[in-house]
Amino acid sequence: MLSTKNIPWLRRFVQIPFGGRTPFTAEVWFVNRTIPLDIMWGTADPIQLLDPKYNVMLPIRAYG
Repeated sequence: MLSTKNIPWLRRFVQIPFGGRTPFTAEVWFVNRTIPLDIMWGTADPIQLLDPKYNVMLPIRAYG
């Protein structure tokens, strides 16, 4: 929902014949103009990293 309070008294005046709702509607469109690269990255096998606080080996993976 979009709302504006540019001219509050005018907003109330315009909404009277419409039951307190605004007669103005809006649509928001998003157009993604980027080109998908289709390049996948990540680790096939987990990488073992040492947790410095607990001193245990943790298997870490990453995907994107």
